[in-house]
Amino acid sequence: MKKTCFRLLSVSTALVLLACSVGGRLGEEGLLVQEASAEMEYQGVLELGVLQEVSLHPEKLRMGIFQFIPEETDSYVFYSLSDISTSAFLFNRSGTIVDSDLTSKGNRNNFALECQLTAGETYYFGAQYSESSSQIGSFRVGIRKTMRLSMFENVQNITGVMAGTGKEIPREGDAVYACFQPQGDGYYNIYSKDFCGCQGNCQAGCSCWSGDHCGCLNYLKATVYVQDEEGKLQALYCNTASDTGNGFLIRDYFQKGQSYYLVIMAADETQTGKFQLAVGKDLSEVSLEQLAWEQQLNLVIENKQENLFYKVIPEKDGTYHFTSEGGQNLYGTLYDKNMTALMETDSLEDNINQDVALYGGQEYYLKLSTLSEQTFWFYLTASYVSPDMPLPDDGTGNIAAGGDGNGGAGSEQDNRIPIGELKMAKIPDKAYTGKKIRPAVSIKYQGSLLVKGMDYRLSYKNNKKIGNATVTIEGIGNYRGTRKAQFHIVPKKAKLKSAKRSGTQVSLKWKKVAGVTGYEVSYSYAKKFKAVAKKKTKKASLSLSLKKNKTCYVRVRAYKMVKKKTFYGIPSKVKKL
Repeated sequence: MKKTCFRLLSVSTALVLLACSVGGRLGEEGLLVQEASAEMEYQGVLELGVLQEVSLHPEKLRMGIFQFIPEETDSYVFYSLSDISTSAFLFNRSGTIVDSDLTSKGNRNNFALECQLTAGETYYFGAQYSESSSQIGSFRVGIRKTMRLSMFENVQNITGVMAGTGKEIPREGDAVYACFQPQGDGYYNIYSKDFCGCQGNCQAGCSCWSGDHCGCLNYLKATVYVQDEEGKLQALYCNTASDTGNGFLIRDYFQKGQSYYLVIMAADETQTGKFQLAVGKDLSEVSLEQLAWEQQLNLVIENKQENLFYKVIPEKDGTYHFTSEGGQNLYGTLYDKNMTALMETDSLEDNINQDVALYGGQEYYLKLSTLSEQTFWFYLTASYVSPDMPLPDDGTGNIAAGGDGNGGAGSEQDNRIPIGELKMAKIPDKAYTGKKIRPAVSIKYQGSLLVKGMDYRLSYKNNKKIGNATVTIEGIGNYRGTRKAQFHIVPKKAKLKSAKRSGTQVSLKWKKVAGVTGYEVSYSYAKKFKAVAKKKTKKASLSLSLKKNKTCYVRVRAYKMVKKKTFYGIPSKVKKL
């Protein structure tokens, strides 16, 4: 059978696959594919559980292609292991694209392309860097079957393994499967421990010692699945070991009567070794990385499924400041040893920026999480501010250690779900109306939307004028505690009245918006405003000088300065000139 030669070219940010033979056509994702039945050239053959190396160079090879012929008709997942964002394509025998992952559906910006494949059919799988026109390097790819309930038949139930149970990943790419069925509702820790208990200081004679090296495996990734209404397994929580090799930790609220299915693999799937798998309620039992003071940490978080945990031990009494950069709907909660929340940042802001009073020498626990669906990198810094120890306030700021009457120290055990730890959607900006604005909120527990009046009640503050407004959510019924969230009241939407162009000169006029500081005009020669020029004015009109014979797109929005912060209104409709 004649083979078809393929080469890859870059057109802007899209990749175009050119068929050297005649008869190609433009297919999905803007790729030119070969219609005639022909066997594609490929670099290797994929096998279940076997990783393949992909080496790429923009001037030599931009996509690695592998053949795969499934023995069983089933659902499979093609995945990558890379530090740089990758993308994937699946072709049929004739070279037509049947599926792709261009948005990194896997973890850590890797792809995870799930497809239903037919036994005996020939498929070709293509893997590339998302920025293939500039990236040079190599990464690994593999294929596994989609997670299903049958994979967990006769696996260990880890509900009672508070002290830990020995587990092993004996071969490259293998996984450990387990089931967790909590005996009661509440917060549980599912975590890994060093197999021999030597915390990396192993030597000959340790129970982990194998040949001439330590057999402990502490760089792990874990995912918890639950069964949905259709009987399929859906990922609920995930976590990966920190760079210090302290193992993984998944801490969340688990329900009695619900089965949770756990899959644990080596973070680097080429590694093998032993570890202990444990379940508990006390975070002091978990080996957590200790947060360093006055040092900027470069961290990554895997969308809203993952939480990062750090142990925090202040050197002396006083006020400490936590701040982050580069976050996306990032929020942090600081707990004392009784798991009482001392600091809960505003989940509607992208980054953390908050002070909290702490006692020197005591252990605290910092949880970092996000509402974002994307994997992102961010910076975190914790620093000492002053020796002052502020007293507990009314809940709008810091709370000193010692219990807050919300299930912490000094209070009776309250098994209701803390509403402050649930995922809450960001409240969009609201246009000024002159009246008090009371937006709804969206809070979910394990995928189910909470109901106002049954699960929580709302109260508002500063919700009339342009600026920052606050909503307080108080848990009721099965939920306890309160949380505060901010939303922005912004100027009304601006409306263009006229836009006249004569050669390179443009005259713009718009309807005045009452009570604003001024207006911002944005214009671009790109329809999607990729490169934007901006001008501000206090008048309701503006003249612009544009490039000759270039189509331009223009919009305007009002803005108001409130306490040195600028609040921008909703932009007008785009005008093409």
